[in-house]
Amino acid sequence: TIQVQERDIIRLLLNYANHTIMVPSKEFGEGGKDENMKLGEYILHNLGNDELRPEDGVLNKIYLEFLSRLNDSDFPESIYFTQHADMNISSSASNLLIERHVLSDWEKREIYPIKEESQLYIAASESLFEYRMKFLTREIVKVTNQLSENPDDDSLMLAKIHLDQQRFALSNIRRRVITH
Repeated sequence: TIQVQERDIIRLLLNYANHTIMVPSKEFGEGGKDENMKLGEYILHNLGNDELRPEDGVLNKIYLEFLSRLNDSDFPESIYFTQHADMNISSSASNLLIERHVLSDWEKREIYPIKEESQLYIAASESLFEYRMKFLTREIVKVTNQLSENPDDDSLMLAKIHLDQQRFALSNIRRRVITH
């Protein structure tokens, strides 16, 4: 669901907003070049460009706190949110920061799992992609349902065509097949 993606995006912000990532030139279009930026900047710019923001009230409050610091030199550390005066923010931040699956003793077996921290650009871009796809899919379903009730509504038909085009373009970026 879209809520899972919202939680993942906020989790990435809470854990890694101040970490620097290298964003490949393909993100900036023709003539762009690789650029270093903070993960928080990358996520907030992407969400802003798509005019997306978390629908969950508490996650949106956390998002807005990060957004208000976009032009500062640093984003707030996770402890700011876990000790926030708003108990809902504090509780949600704490829950998002808990590592659900801890791998232990793998090094003893000479198995070295890849840590998320070493692939932050990939983690963030994948999470943002899934968020966009789930959002577009949900909107397409809404418009399709409205069209079934009002099949002669040209504005709904145009909206559906526009949403289908966006989803198709997004899937082409990742070269994924849309099954429904």
